[in-house]
Amino acid sequence: MHARPLSILRPTLGLAVLAAAAAPLLMPLAAEAGEGGGGSRQVAGGGHMSSYISDPHHDPRSLHAQRMGTGQILGAPMLHERAGAALVRRPVESHWASGTAQKPPAAALTIRRRHQPAAGLRPGRPSPLPSPLPPRVRDPFMNSLIQGIAAFQGHVFPGQRAMYQQLVRDGQHPSALIIACADSRVSPEHITQAGPGELFVCRNAGNIVPPASDVIGGVSSAIEYAVVALKVRDIVICGHSDCGAMHGLMHRDALARMPAVAAWLRHAEAAERIVCEAYPEDMDETARHHALALENVVVQLANLRTHPSVAAALAKGTLRLHGWFFEIETGALLAYDGAEGHFRPIAEADMPVAQASAAGGRRRAA
Repeated sequence: MHARPLSILRPTLGLAVLAAAAAPLLMPLAAEAGEGGGGSRQVAGGGHMSSYISDPHHDPRSLHAQRMGTGQILGAPMLHERAGAALVRRPVESHWASGTAQKPPAAALTIRRRHQPAAGLRPGRPSPLPSPLPPRVRDPFMNSLIQGIAAFQGHVFPGQRAMYQQLVRDGQHPSALIIACADSRVSPEHITQAGPGELFVCRNAGNIVPPASDVIGGVSSAIEYAVVALKVRDIVICGHSDCGAMHGLMHRDALARMPAVAAWLRHAEAAERIVCEAYPEDMDETARHHALALENVVVQLANLRTHPSVAAALAKGTLRLHGWFFEIETGALLAYDGAEGHFRPIAEADMPVAQASAAGGRRRAA
């Protein structure tokens, strides 16, 4: 049995008249629903709806009228029941029509909507109203993320609740800022095995630091906040192998449809110039790409020094700069040795530093 909903009228008087006329017609359907044993749940704005899933032809504006608390129902919702392998739809009267609805607590406000045609659209035309996909047709990867969240909330967080509560109570006090590439294969927290609250991380395409005078944006503000407010003692710029940003720098034609990326990579052009003019011309593309990614770390360290907060902290002896390079294929981590001017593997007892604080050797004015 299928009944098309009555058209909704804006004036309050029209709503009341239509609702009063529709109520007697819906009473038998409510009795039938009661015999079926359909469960009910609370709905936003007050009242209950029995296992409510909107009929495909149900005007969404009549649902809006129900949620606004008119006290009457316009357009019967459908009770969906499973009989064997078949899904049976039966129209059901809401408690709104009987006036017995009680306003639910705010936490119980949930309605699942199907994709519904808006009033005035011809049948078969898509509705402009947004309709989230039901869980069973979500993308498998999104389902895996949701399962991961559930595992975190159910198994991980309970054992670390005290730590997270302390992080809220005491605030964050990270020891280092890491500026890394946004590449999904390069996770600073994973590489360093750092826990929550230990690193302040800023990621972007190409692990780029614009010079202080050029761009005031996310990277500049993260640097300033980390140095001035969080008082980090170390800043690390971390590049990596197989970097897509460096590939784009080598092949500008690939950026024709990405003008924002092309403009952003101009902050790495100095690295490209170094490789083109100071490296052998007969290098193959793989070696040239690797050299470009390494030189980009050094160039971004030079850009980092132009930021006033960084320059001041270096002068006061409260900050050190590091240049790292992560080789994805081997897991090796190289560090830039500022004194010798090249990268070498990190050893636990020997941490190369791109630039140590300068306070010890700085002569003060008389």
